[in-house]
Amino acid sequence: DRSFINQLAHATKTPSVVIAGTNDGNVQVGFGMNQGTAGSASWVNLTAANAVLPNRPVMDVAIDVADAANPAASATGYAALGGFDQNTPATPGHVYQVSCQSSCATFSWRNVSGNLPNIPVNAIAVNPNMPNQVFAGSDWGLYYTDDVSAVSPVWYRFENGLPRVMIWDMAIDRGFSTLAVFTRGRGAWAWPLPSGPIDLIFRDGFEVP
Repeated sequence: DRSFINQLAHATKTPSVVIAGTNDGNVQVGFGMNQGTAGSASWVNLTAANAVLPNRPVMDVAIDVADAANPAASATGYAALGGFDQNTPATPGHVYQVSCQSSCATFSWRNVSGNLPNIPVNAIAVNPNMPNQVFAGSDWGLYYTDDVSAVSPVWYRFENGLPRVMIWDMAIDRGFSTLAVFTRGRGAWAWPLPSGPIDLIFRDGFEVP
């Protein structure tokens, strides 16, 4: 009875598609947004009232479409989960990926948490230059994977340059050139967004703007 929207995000290159995550563990995708006509959008609940994702707060969401000219054809979304696995032992994990087709008439979820530690993930971002590269902002710093499509994605944490501090939010600029990270108590940080896999040497590359 206390559900509210934690985050809402537009598809990176297609603002007519949005994804929303709520405090009661549900995710919905909206199509036909920004048409200038009331009631013209359509929404699809992708979590069947807590039957799919862990029944923990969805702290952040992200979505992208495969074809900007036909955004209803297929889309890939992500949900970042708060809490701990002990709260939902039957559904562990903190990062989930959803693939949907035909305006999400059909969709499937999978846990892509891989080797992420059992800590809340508060922010999620997909690199528009490399859709398989995903960033996860957690209670213990920033993690990333270069291949989220792997059966069990391998996540790495940025060291040294970025403090091991709680990350509340992330943002990518409109030119897809910079990733901004907003922390709790240690300010905002920025890093050049790569166009390919992140080499080991660049994991320490965060600089205070």
